[in-house]
Amino acid sequence: MKMTAAKSNKQRLIGRGLLASAERYSPKNGARIADLYRVNLDLLASMKRTRTDYGPAVVEELSFSSPQQNSSSDPPSDSDPASRSGARCARSWTFRRRTGRSGPPGCA
Repeated sequence: MKMTAAKSNKQRLIGRGLLASAERYSPKNGARIADLYRVNLDLLASMKRTRTDYGPAVVEELSFSSPQQNSSSDPPSDSDPASRSGARCARSWTFRRRTGRSGPPGCA
């Protein structure tokens, strides 16, 4: 939030009677210290909306049929070393291209 937006929001809350603030100064040396803020909790509570029952949630009414097997969306198994080495070699190719250094062993 930008400073201008924060200032305008503060003035809007003060105008509605929801916020009060006061500048504070140190009694010892007169230096400025953190401002004091108070929130009008009674007025804020009186502005609370009444609860509305919208009936059953639509999300709960949605259901899916049993999942079908789709081999193209299954992740590669950890027991298949070929799938892991292929990805490792592809990453090493990008690494070699960017840095000029060699990648992991076993990749050409």
